[in-house]
Amino acid sequence: MGCFAGIYGLSGIMTSSLQIYINSQITTLEKQFGLSSTVSGLILSSNDIGYLLTTLFMSYIARRTHIPRVLALSTIFYGISGILCSVPHFLNVDSHRLSSVVGNVTVTLSSPLQNGALCVNSSLGLNATDHCALTASLATNDNTVRTVAILFLALGMCFQGFGKSPRYPFLATYVDDNVEQTKTPMFLGIISGMGILGPALGFVLGGVFSRFYVTLENTSMSTSDPRWIGAWWLGFLFFGSIGIIVGTPLLCFPKRMKTRPRHLDKLKKKKKDLLIKRTFCTDIKELMKSVLRLLTSPIYILSNMASCILLLSISGMLAYLPKYLESQYRIPTWKANVLLGTMNVFGASLGIMVGGIFTTRLKLKPLTCLKFVVITTVVSIGLSCSGFFLGCDPPNLHMGVNSELIASNNESISYMTPHNMTYMKGVCDVTACDCDDKMYFPVCGSDDLNYFSPCHAGCRNTDDLIFSNCTCIGEKNATAQPGLCGGECDTMLWVYVAFNFVAAFATTLTIMPSFIVYVRSIREKDKPLGTGLSAFLNTLLGFFPGAIVYGRMIDTTCLIWSTSCSGNGSCSLYDSVDFRVKYHLLFTLCRIACSGFYIIALVVALKKKQPFYIDYETPQVIAEKELFVDPDIRKKNILKTKGTKV
Repeated sequence: MGCFAGIYGLSGIMTSSLQIYINSQITTLEKQFGLSSTVSGLILSSNDIGYLLTTLFMSYIARRTHIPRVLALSTIFYGISGILCSVPHFLNVDSHRLSSVVGNVTVTLSSPLQNGALCVNSSLGLNATDHCALTASLATNDNTVRTVAILFLALGMCFQGFGKSPRYPFLATYVDDNVEQTKTPMFLGIISGMGILGPALGFVLGGVFSRFYVTLENTSMSTSDPRWIGAWWLGFLFFGSIGIIVGTPLLCFPKRMKTRPRHLDKLKKKKKDLLIKRTFCTDIKELMKSVLRLLTSPIYILSNMASCILLLSISGMLAYLPKYLESQYRIPTWKANVLLGTMNVFGASLGIMVGGIFTTRLKLKPLTCLKFVVITTVVSIGLSCSGFFLGCDPPNLHMGVNSELIASNNESISYMTPHNMTYMKGVCDVTACDCDDKMYFPVCGSDDLNYFSPCHAGCRNTDDLIFSNCTCIGEKNATAQPGLCGGECDTMLWVYVAFNFVAAFATTLTIMPSFIVYVRSIREKDKPLGTGLSAFLNTLLGFFPGAIVYGRMIDTTCLIWSTSCSGNGSCSLYDSVDFRVKYHLLFTLCRIACSGFYIIALVVALKKKQPFYIDYETPQVIAEKELFVDPDIRKKNILKTKGTKV
């Protein structure tokens, strides 16, 4: 089992890396294909659609299949689906090239819309309206590319869901059937702990790939430049290819490792004879009975409801955490991903491993595990509330020198007045520049102030990397660089990351204890279906709506949407205070509801006359575990062993 745990753990690292990698590239994908957070949330949830379509069936047939081979094939399928997600890049690679070779001459490609509108648009030959009129066919092409990209990404994520469906129920069943019950949490903790290192790898490599330009061309453009698009497709190719390779060794493991005792041979023969006589209708009846027993188990249902609500908040928060860090602390995509991979995900990995070892070494009973889960979830509420206060003030966006504050009720900018956002308008006359107040292209002036766009800074010239002759910046020979000025909120960023590390550790510390609670609250023969049903509910009510709910919530905090000739695209500027409050309020409310369900489960457990896990270690259950015997055989054996001291 140790060898299996190691190899499968490696396979889990690759597949979980691939699964989480898309989260590290959400901002990049939204920018390149002009997607809203609601649309990107739907793409992320496509993973769960594929999972929901197959998970219950896979759970029911768990003990009838060669589990290691199914796990190997699911890993290989996972890799293929990852490669599929990279296809949109190759269908649209030329539209983001920085240069093109014509004969022996390299020509730099640019447009006024790419470079940010200058103070004198006529110096570039045409304005934004004229540009769109001349490129109407390109707008149609952009819409087609966007639709195709959404379809390929959603299809790839859906295929990942197909590959993911047998992994958890098959793994739990295979481990628990081949080791002593007291060692199950340890092996599952090790495998899950290795698997959760995958998201760390996914985020870190996502940060590395984000530092390469999407076409892999050499450029002096900064990663904080609003035009920067990272090489998001590299990760899908890398993790997809490695996933196919590491899944192959799992084909070599046997269907069963643990040898059955000799005195159960007769029982085995009877079981085989009865299985031959089974019909499809019999299987359906048994399935319905098992489902009914699971749904009428109060501890099982309450603990699963708590888990669903917690996973809804975690999945949504994790999906957009890189975007939150970028928006709130004004850091580039690569830095947000590296911070998540090295700190937040590491804390989660450490928590799940410590939780598994802690539960095993102390041999915690299910009731003790439930008490531990209640205490930890209540403490986690306080940690989640810290996010309300650990944020940065919105950037001050200037529109000239000798500035005066524009009132927040000014109708001309009422569509973009966030909490405490300061818009500055100066005596510098930019009316002749015909600046578009909706065309957000932030630049950092040589006076270390942020300007809404090069036009609002009065910049009249550019070499693509530096805007010069900026007459509205209060300096001689003033210049401006693309992107917001940095370094204003570094201290608060590190404090937030530290709190997130502790919160991630505390949250995942309860995974193994909560697993013990619900798996010991159901009958042994219902365990494979119970594990699968739990995963089904967690996906349907937790993972699936999480990204959609958070994506829709995040879109409500957008102040300015990027526009192009094909229409509105991704959000260019968020109200950082509104974003921070809504982001953590939703997470905290889910934590409170989760704690409530666990507390109710504890009250129900304490009021029971006998422990809810009373029969999981009896000889009858052990025999049933070994053979997954028919209920009729189980009844006969119970009668034979009546009076035996347990």
